[in-house]
Parts: sequence; structure tokens; C-alpha cells
Amino acid sequence: MARTVLTDEEKKCIKALALDIADLRKQIDQLAEALSKMNDKQFKEAFAAEDKVDVTEKQVDSYQLSLQKKMDTAESELR
Repeated sequence: MARTVLTDEEKKCIKALALDIADLRKQIDQLAEALSKMNDKQFKEAFAAEDKVDVTEKQVDSYQLSLQKKMDTAESELR
């Protein structure tokens, strides 16, 4: 098996991705906890309000897109 030598820039990208992934896991855990505390009525109301796109949803979409771009860049640099 060949050993991969990473540049300092690649190491920084990987560390940034690892931190982003850890942050996403934390957010997912918080969402799961919040959802587990909701009753059916609250759950339905939350998704009924989904028609109204708010700033936080746009921010999440933007963050996901930027994270995906970082991951794609890191993968291509590792190849």
C-alpha cells in the first residue's frame, strides 16, 4: 500500500472538514433531541410552517453547499 503524503494545505482542509463534521453531528443530535420532545401536534405544526422559508433555512442550505464544496475540493486534492 502506498503512503499518501499530505501538504500543509491539505492537512488544514482535512482539519477544517473534521471540525465541520463534528459541528454537524452536534447540530443533528440537538435536532434529534428537540424532535423527540415534540408531540404529534407540534411536529405537524412545525412542518406546516415549512412553506415559509426563513433565513435560517437559507443559511443551512448555504452552509451545506459550502461544506459539500470543501469536501469535493479536499477529495480532489487527495487524488
